[in-house]
Amino acid sequence: MLILLFFFSLHRQIIYILYLGLAGIASLIILNTVTNAGIELQKGFNAALSWQGWSRILLASIVYALVVWALQSYISPWLKAKLDNKITWRFSTIAIPAGSVVLGAICAFLLLTDSGVTQLLPENIKHRVENINFAQHSVLERGTFFKDSFKLWKDYPIFGAGGGGWAALYEQYQSNPYTSRQAHNFFLQYLVEVGLFGLLIFLALLAAVFVPYIKNFISSSQEKKDERFLFCILIIALLIHSAIDFNLSYVYLGLLLFVSLGSLASGIENWNAPLASRVHEKEKIVKYSFSSIMTVLSIIVLVVSIRSMSGNQWFRQALAGASQNAPYQEIVEHADKALRIQPSHPDYFELKFSIMSQIAPQTGDPQMYEEVNRLFEDFTRKEPNHKFLYDVRDPRSGKSYGQVNNFINQRNFLGALSVNTDGMNLYPWDINFYENQISILFELGNNAREENNSELTDQYWQEAFEVYNVVLDKRKQLDALPEEQLEGRPFYVTQRMYLHLGQIEFIRGNLTEAINLLEAGVTLSEKEELTQILTRWLLAAQMKLGEYDTSLFESFISNYPDEEIEIEQLANARFD
Repeated sequence: MLILLFFFSLHRQIIYILYLGLAGIASLIILNTVTNAGIELQKGFNAALSWQGWSRILLASIVYALVVWALQSYISPWLKAKLDNKITWRFSTIAIPAGSVVLGAICAFLLLTDSGVTQLLPENIKHRVENINFAQHSVLERGTFFKDSFKLWKDYPIFGAGGGGWAALYEQYQSNPYTSRQAHNFFLQYLVEVGLFGLLIFLALLAAVFVPYIKNFISSSQEKKDERFLFCILIIALLIHSAIDFNLSYVYLGLLLFVSLGSLASGIENWNAPLASRVHEKEKIVKYSFSSIMTVLSIIVLVVSIRSMSGNQWFRQALAGASQNAPYQEIVEHADKALRIQPSHPDYFELKFSIMSQIAPQTGDPQMYEEVNRLFEDFTRKEPNHKFLYDVRDPRSGKSYGQVNNFINQRNFLGALSVNTDGMNLYPWDINFYENQISILFELGNNAREENNSELTDQYWQEAFEVYNVVLDKRKQLDALPEEQLEGRPFYVTQRMYLHLGQIEFIRGNLTEAINLLEAGVTLSEKEELTQILTRWLLAAQMKLGEYDTSLFESFISNYPDEEIEIEQLANARFD
């Protein structure tokens, strides 16, 4: 609002503020009725109550429109005659915006401090004003996004990380496990993607349009000023709001911004744009050259688009086959045809890889495992930052179909450890990698124990507890976040972690520590299968230590009768 006031003449500034004041008064008049109706409607729909709220809004809007029409028709011309030609002070148009800043600061001070002014306000507004603060999740989370944007940009300072850089890389730089494929600030996201060089070009474009536009605006007649001022409003509104949101990520809003910039530029008189005079001198050559270039580019884009659509059709057929349980050869054939058209498309690769990695363990075919490994290595070269390379979870079953799981299925735990360690370092707030790491280290240590390599066993199992301590430290970081800020994705010690750590302590003979870990895992009760295994090891540890929980044992055996033998065998087992 304040920025726009600088573009208005004195009488328009007054009228503009008057309109805003009237809108505020109209809102205050209907606020209590509409708010109360909205609260009641959230509890349950009531047609009469809904109409009551809407009728107040419609009536207030109609009355406001009539008042504005009357003011614009009669008061505005009178003000113009009284002010614009009689007040010649050079800075007269700056006085009201400057005064608005001072008045706004005074009002903010009175409302946000213990001045008693809020007691004069209606109850709804009083409640909202008293709750104004920056300790809100949206504010705190945006602050985190902005801080992480700078961390990312520092690694790609000049030319940026490329289009989609934030969405592809933000998890590697995030301060807590939030999920946001947008930085919620166009300028910072643009800085991340195109670097300082690209951002300066964009800012130079804005300056190249706005500086001559403002100069031209000052010297133009009122009619000329009004011709394209709407575009100026659109540009300013979009750019300001884009500093706290991702409006310009929408194609139509990006188009609107650049169309508005072009409209502003087209109305600038005597604009000394770079190379403008030379272009006018060779207007005919430029016209035909431009048309020819655009025609060639259009044909290229059309051909590429048709090929891309063809690839997408094959991909959709593969997806349909997967959902209908078609033979995997047919699904893979369609996925291959899509990949031949767009070899680096991550969605096409992901589909083929997930199908192959699910089928390979079922067939046990070494050649299929080799094909999966080849796919992984090929895609690593093309998309080194794609998270799918390391681990991907089915949101419904929780099963992993990434390369880590593929190596585990092949009993190649060293390969799994190498890939998972890379994933854990790249995605430090994804709990799945920490869970995988402890599981893999447990298996490696157990294999070394069976081979009587105590040194290697201790090394792997010590690393497992180091990973556990990292998770605890990160959990403390999340607990230290402001209460109002959302943590993001779940991040805590999982049942599987407690199981493997408890098993390590059980095998080492540290039964008290094992019981503490296994009890913590049982308490989570996330998955029945894991809870059953945890309870088995817990009861065996208690039996071995002589601290037998009879009630837990009886309850467990009543649900799982076969477990009694398993518990006894485990309690009597020797791990020398």
